[in-house]
Amino acid sequence: MRVTVRWTDADCSVHRATARLLPGAPVGTRLTVWTDDADRVVPEPLGRTEAALQADLTDILVGPLAAGAIWAGGRLLRAALVRRRLNEWAEEWKRVGPEWRDLSGGRG
Repeated sequence: MRVTVRWTDADCSVHRATARLLPGAPVGTRLTVWTDDADRVVPEPLGRTEAALQADLTDILVGPLAAGAIWAGGRLLRAALVRRRLNEWAEEWKRVGPEWRDLSGGRG
């Protein structure tokens, strides 16, 4: 449940915000709140194990995606290069083809 919390900063300024507390806790229960630089209440930072697990799971998901993006980029580049080379060959054949036809008796 959400409750209003009050705390005093290092410079003796008093702050108020809302935080989550387990249901059934008595009034005046002390709890630890984490704040950011703007004195907003934020979730507790991840522990060492949780951070390592989150990093590992991110690696498992992002690694194959990055590899797939590199592979797909290579395939696209290869297709563009092949298409360009085929166009160059077609242009060259337009120029050279008639000479070959003349040499082969008009059958080539």
